[in-house]
Formats: sequence, C-alpha cells, structure tokens
Amino acid sequence: MEIPTVPHRRPALGRACLVVVGAVLVPVVLFFGVQALLGVQRVAVPSHALAGKADRGTLLFSTQAAVGRLHIGDVITFRPPAPYGDGGRVTREVEARDVLGVRTGTDDGSDPWKLSTAGPDVELAMARVAYLGYPFLGSVPLVERMLWVAVPLAILAASALLVAERRWRRHRSRRAVSTRS
Repeated sequence: MEIPTVPHRRPALGRACLVVVGAVLVPVVLFFGVQALLGVQRVAVPSHALAGKADRGTLLFSTQAAVGRLHIGDVITFRPPAPYGDGGRVTREVEARDVLGVRTGTDDGSDPWKLSTAGPDVELAMARVAYLGYPFLGSVPLVERMLWVAVPLAILAASALLVAERRWRRHRSRRAVSTRS
C-alpha cells in the first residue's frame, strides 16, 4: 500500500513573515535604489517659508541644476550667500531672473537672495510629496520620527499576521473535517 505524499507547505507564520519582509523591503529598496540610479537627492523642507508650494515636512526629490538654467517659480535648495545663515541649506522659490543670476525669496517676501550664475549648482525640485519628509528632519524629535516609521510597519505586520491567522484557522478546520470522514 502506497502512502500518498503531501507537498511540503510553509507554516502560516513563515508565510506571514515573508509577506511582511517583502512588503517592507521591496518598497524601501525600490525607493532608495531607483533614487540612487537616477542621481536624485531627497530634501526635507525644514521650515514654513514656502507655505502652499512646499510646506514644512514636504519631501522634495531634486537634481543638480546650474543657476543659469532656473526659471521663475522653480523651487530650489541651496546654501545661502556668505553673510547669511549658518551654513545650512535652505529651500526657496525663484522669484526673478536676469543675465547675472536669479533672485529667490519666500512667500512673505523675506530673505531675497541673489544667486550668481557663476556660483555653485543648486538642487532643483522635480517632485514633491507632502508630509513624507518629517522622518528626515533633524529638528523633529526622535520619538516622532520613529512613530513615522513604526506605525506603518506595525500596520503591515498586524495585517500580515491577521491574514496568516485566518489561513491557519481555515487549514485547521479543513484538516479536522478530512480526519473525521
């Protein structure tokens, strides 16, 4: 008498772990990998200087651009001219342009800086995603940054475990029915 063989199946918890790892790792690898391959940098807007165009916490995807190639309305990230700022980068909108360079400013008209075309390249925003930049801001408390990462991961893990638990119950009830008959 030949005993029928049953194909080996992974336990439900193992499948759930694979789902969670896949659901987390695949988007992260795609996000950072594609970004690196395309030469795109990400910049988190640290202030409310451009309210309406790029609010605080907006994640900008930027590429290097020469000052001479900028247009009015472009959102750029750069280091302010020498007497201003503390050496950190700022994000501003291009307000005016002439043959010598561009003038930048904020929505309220403060800090109108003139950038020379002979100056270093700036980072030109290509795409924006609102509120996704908060985890990348250094001024946001560590606990809040961790919540931005932990809450979505917890939701993914909980949903994967629920799916695994339902499948396990379904499998167990089928096995109970097949052993009775």
